Amino acid sequence: MPEPHPDPALPGGPLPGGPLPGGPRPQIPAPVADLLETLWAGGQAAYVVGGCLRDALLGREAADWDLTTDARPQRIQALFPKSIYQNRFGTVVVRHHGAQYEITAFRRDVSYSDFRHPDAVVFGDSIEEDLARRDFTVNAMAWGAGPGHEPAYVDPFGGQADLARRLLRAVGDPEERFREDALRMIRAVRLAATLEFDVEAETLAAVGRSAELARHVSGERVMAELRKLLWADRPSVGLRLMADSGLLAVLAPELEEQRGLPQNKIEGEDLWDHTVRTVDASPRRPVVRLASLLHDIGKPDTLADGHFHGHEAVGSGMAREFLARLHAPRLLQERVAHLVLNHMF
Repeated sequence: MPEPHPDPALPGGPLPGGPLPGGPRPQIPAPVADLLETLWAGGQAAYVVGGCLRDALLGREAADWDLTTDARPQRIQALFPKSIYQNRFGTVVVRHHGAQYEITAFRRDVSYSDFRHPDAVVFGDSIEEDLARRDFTVNAMAWGAGPGHEPAYVDPFGGQADLARRLLRAVGDPEERFREDALRMIRAVRLAATLEFDVEAETLAAVGRSAELARHVSGERVMAELRKLLWADRPSVGLRLMADSGLLAVLAPELEEQRGLPQNKIEGEDLWDHTVRTVDASPRRPVVRLASLLHDIGKPDTLADGHFHGHEAVGSGMAREFLARLHAPRLLQERVAHLVLNHMF
């Protein structure tokens, strides 16, 4: 088992809410520990990996717990007879204690001709190989063990050090990571907002150089990331990163037009400044946050003689079209459009 990535800059105390590298086991729910124990007892290597481990080290509640193992899907199903082999990517869904967990065989991705999905997946032989294909260092950590070893942290890319710095850094060459999966750029700005992290300078520069690739991401995936971003305490962090990196111009050109447009609300603010400030100030409800983001979407098209006549009616239709492009549910489209239409009252 490799030793955790050494980093002299790592502080001497524990990470916020979590252990030192190589220290005590993370706070793993009992059902997840049961799954690990079953895999270990079956002679397999098994680890918790990715965002769930990151959140555990930060003292945050993990939304999902993902496991990875050297066992191939057929072997996983033999150890968990009521499981389902979900897809060609080596993921088996196991229902345990009333919840579903994904266990995935070690993988080694090959190529990404559509900038989103691997053309093929080859099963890997080691946890380090599996971690190397992941997006950001803070998501490229694992905790677990191979056969005959004590559980330990595996952190070949310095993820815990970046976690301590509250820094998002791509694994390896950031442009290569974004060419593999363009959604990772949108995820970077979303995680910056939801985790309150900075994006490492070269990773952010690579987002700017690669922003056009975001056109390959489906509307559904953009919508999913946007809703998570808007749920942050300060969505403006991610929204400003989207604008400054060029992602906003690709994903929401209607909102990009607000940048630099005069807005007589607060001296020195343009219309985009007003929009992101409104989003931050709005109640933390998905419909209201979306309506806040889109409430002035009609202003650039209605500017005449320093006024925005009828911008709420124009904006209502534009908001509906924007959300339809992202394949938002029809009811959500209508509710947001209604709020945009009536936001002047």
